[in-house]
Amino acid sequence: MNKQNFDLKSNLTKNEQKVLKHIILKERVSDINIADNMKISQQAVNQIRTKLEDLGFIKGYSPIIDFEKVGINVIILMGIKLRHSVWKEKKEWEVEKSIKDIPFVYQAYRVVG
Repeated sequence: MNKQNFDLKSNLTKNEQKVLKHIILKERVSDINIADNMKISQQAVNQIRTKLEDLGFIKGYSPIIDFEKVGINVIILMGIKLRHSVWKEKKEWEVEKSIKDIPFVYQAYRVVG
């Protein structure tokens, strides 16, 4: 898919769609840069960005970590199968917290099936 030509199927205004596309293509783009590109005020961009966050279109801004620079030279993807009894004894968030509390665990996901 060409990143420049995706279509947003929603009730967003044209300017809201443009701001969201800028953020999708470069998540750390500043409101000033978007405003300059769109020829609208920085305040308008800020209001649109806030609205997009409030409506749940933008749930956060994720950093891309250079693990090697922080001293992590090996990344391992591993699956852990938990017994049914674990899910009976603990809530999902408790299991997730226990796994994420392990040093150097960067992310944990539950895959059903």
